[in-house]
Amino acid sequence: HSQLIISRDIEFIKAEINKKKVQYQISPFSFIEINPEPSIGIAQVRSLKKSLTLMPAEGKYRLVVINDLQKATAEAQNALLKLFEEPSENTLIIATAPAGAKILPTIISRCRIIRQTSIGEFKTEKELMQLPGIGEAIAAKAREFVRTGHIQFLDQLLAEQGGLSAELMQIENLGPKR
Repeated sequence: HSQLIISRDIEFIKAEINKKKVQYQISPFSFIEINPEPSIGIAQVRSLKKSLTLMPAEGKYRLVVINDLQKATAEAQNALLKLFEEPSENTLIIATAPAGAKILPTIISRCRIIRQTSIGEFKTEKELMQLPGIGEAIAAKAREFVRTGHIQFLDQLLAEQGGLSAELMQIENLGPKR
């Protein structure tokens, strides 16, 4: 029940969170939101963990949203690991970030990744590789598919690498920048 939404689009993030609120009938009393002030520290994580020992205030599920996870300190991210790995049965966790570069790989590996990214934003394979789950070989292969006109294979390749959607990524923009 842990997800990481990677997007710079606030409206996309809000829509994804609202889908979960509706799907799991989350009441306002069972919704917890963590925001960086200016970072997310260990004290906020400890407070969150303490509040999660209680049952949801209303309904069967509670939803925890951790905004801008990339602003969490390394200590806070390490403290969140167990929570992402094994949330309680009645707790859904959604973390958000504009990119995955400053998030511990161990956290990324414990989350279902939801991306809304335009590959067109990336000028090089190195920039593309900063997305969680995209390695050097995948980035190079994606660019090669576009260069050779085999775009139909790109969607399958990217879907196998974490559910990336070619439509959302505007794959036609992947070609070399001019």
